Amino acid sequence: MSSLSKKDINALIDMTKEVCQIIMGYYKLLDKEVETKSDNSPVTIADRHASDFLTERLVKILPSLPVVSEEGNQTENIKIIKTCKKFWLIDPIDGTWSFIRKKGVFTVNIALIENGKPIWGLIANPQDNAIYYNSESGQCLKLLDDNIEILRAKEVSPRGVDFLVSHQNLNQRIQDYVNQFKINTITPIPSSIKFALIADGKGDIYPRFKRTCIWDTAAGHALLNSIGGDIIDLEGNSLIYNSGQLENPDFIAVSSLDILKGTQPSANRLQ
Repeated sequence: MSSLSKKDINALIDMTKEVCQIIMGYYKLLDKEVETKSDNSPVTIADRHASDFLTERLVKILPSLPVVSEEGNQTENIKIIKTCKKFWLIDPIDGTWSFIRKKGVFTVNIALIENGKPIWGLIANPQDNAIYYNSESGQCLKLLDDNIEILRAKEVSPRGVDFLVSHQNLNQRIQDYVNQFKINTITPIPSSIKFALIADGKGDIYPRFKRTCIWDTAAGHALLNSIGGDIIDLEGNSLIYNSGQLENPDFIAVSSLDILKGTQPSANRLQ
C-alpha cells in the first residue's frame, strides 16, 4: 500500500493527462531537435519540457519530496537516491527512439520510492491515453476513456509462457534464457509498456540483459508488485532503487515468481 491519498493520486493522474498532451503536441512535429547525451542516448526538447513540467507539478503535489528525473542533473540525482529516504523517480519519455521515429510505443514513467522500494507507480501511453497506476489501497488499475479496470495477473497458458522482450535486446543470451521454458508467444515491443502489459494480463515475463536505468523500471516494478509479481536480478534479488547507482543490473520481470520455478535465472547460467 502506498502512502498517497486518493486526492494525491487524482492530482497525479490529472498531471499525467496534461503531460501526455504536451508530449503528443511535440510528436506531431516533423523536427524534434534530437540531441545525443553523454551515454549516446537520444534526447529531444519534448523530453526536457515534459521533465520540467512533471518536476514542477510533483513538487506542488508533495512539496517535501525531491524528484529524480532522467533529464535531471546526474550528480544531483545520485545524491538524492543515496541520501533521501523518499523521492520521486521519473522518466518523462521512455522509448525516445519510438517517439522520434513515430514507430512503436513510448511511455511516461512515474514512481514513488521509499527505503529503496517502489511503493507507487504509474505508466502512461500518450498515444492511446491508457494510464496504468496503483490505487491508494495498492491495487493495480487501468484508466482508459474514463473507465477504470482492476488488473490482475493472468494464469499461464497451458500452451506455454508469453514473453515480452525489447525489440533491441533479441540477442543469444535472451534466446538461451527463453529456451528454458515452454514458449507460447514471444512479442518484441519497446519501452516500459511491457511491465504494464504484464500487469494487464497480456504477458507473463520480460527478461532484459542489456543496459537500463532505475527510471526505466521503478514504475513498472510497483505495478508488478501490486499483482503479485516482481523484478529480480540474476541472483533472484528484487531490484532496489537506493544503491547509489543509476544503472540496473540485468533483470527478469514476472507476473509471478512461480513462473520461474524449475529455471535458473542466475548469472552463471546466463553468461
